[in-house]
Amino acid sequence: MPRNMATSDFKIVELVERKGKFHVLLIVGDGRPKVVFTGNKVQATNIAKQLAKQYKCLVHYTTDTRVFDDTVKPEDEPPLVEG
Repeated sequence: MPRNMATSDFKIVELVERKGKFHVLLIVGDGRPKVVFTGNKVQATNIAKQLAKQYKCLVHYTTDTRVFDDTVKPEDEPPLVEG
């Protein structure tokens, strides 16, 4: 039985600046965003580009800090990328 990829398997890589730090978030399907990496602008940009290439998606750049209200904190889950 084919799965509906349009609603359940999409991936978004988001690069967010908050308080001078840059965070890379990975959003899979309808799940909560997960912080994958936190670092400086160059490091975060490179990680975001690598993840976008790996998951075949685009990078969404934002300065909106409201996305952190519903984000899995790094201490809740291990990071996907070490940096």
